[in-house]
Amino acid sequence: MLYRVLDKLPSFTREPSSYAGGVPNFGENKDVISFGSQWTEHSKTQLDSFTGSTITEDRTRRMFGNNFHNLENALVLEAGSGSGRFTEVLLKQGAKVFSFDLSEAVTANYANNGSHHNLVLFRAAIENLPFSGNTFDFVFCPGVLQHTKNPEKSLKTLYGHLRPGGFLVFDQYRINLSSLLRSTWIFRLFLKRMNPINSKKVIYAIVDALLPIHKLFSRWKFAEVLLFRISPITCHYRGYPFLSEELQKLWSRLASFDNLTDKYKRLVTLPVLRRRILRLGVSYCVIRVMPYTIEVICKKVNSGERSIKKEEIVYEWKKSSRNVSG
Repeated sequence: MLYRVLDKLPSFTREPSSYAGGVPNFGENKDVISFGSQWTEHSKTQLDSFTGSTITEDRTRRMFGNNFHNLENALVLEAGSGSGRFTEVLLKQGAKVFSFDLSEAVTANYANNGSHHNLVLFRAAIENLPFSGNTFDFVFCPGVLQHTKNPEKSLKTLYGHLRPGGFLVFDQYRINLSSLLRSTWIFRLFLKRMNPINSKKVIYAIVDALLPIHKLFSRWKFAEVLLFRISPITCHYRGYPFLSEELQKLWSRLASFDNLTDKYKRLVTLPVLRRRILRLGVSYCVIRVMPYTIEVICKKVNSGERSIKKEEIVYEWKKSSRNVSG
């Protein structure tokens, strides 16, 4: 018998191979062990309900644009749930959420949001989802594509799960001078090859040692920029100055571990990402270029619509970003 999903809504097209922590499992991958480790330890670190902030809601609202107010009763496929920081926001907006992750992070999401009647959680890979295509009103994929083996293939697969007229909302790290000049690339050569338990100890020690220096330098933007050239950690004193000192440490540990141990880090340029979007055949597209990421919302062609051309893409350029620091 298939795992029961929401009444009168999409059902899984195949049996799960197993269940873990109340979540059906359709696939595992050793490449994401570090992700599972970080999200189970930091299961609440970035939840708005835990931080007492609107950091995640603000980011979700920005990425969805006007569609943020159209989520009630909408079918949303959330790709790469982590411990459920975005899941929490989507459910708050009244969406019917089908959320998955390839790592054991789904069990952390289940602990945080699993009791909600509008949520279906499962473990699976983007390229092998247990659903038929042309199903969902929205596919939401924040902070994930850069960690996949083939971002273009992943993007195409997610797009295929949209119904005609549905919206794909995603982002991807972008290549810029700042990202290329950072010392993180050198540290990654060693840390991502270590056992996650050992690499975590090393990274946490580095964070604890350097965080006070980053706090001091955050008062002067130019000095902070120079520090980030040699420091491998990520911190949020300038982006989220309202977080308590304890939360600053937790966020820095989490983000630094994520940044230094992920197997794949597929940064992208604007022209490359634009070509990928146009090859999907979208009927509408807004590209928001952030300091460290590129955010996209695009619409799947519906009956009577045509695919847009390059010059019909709408661009927004943001000089500052609060969701990424360092």
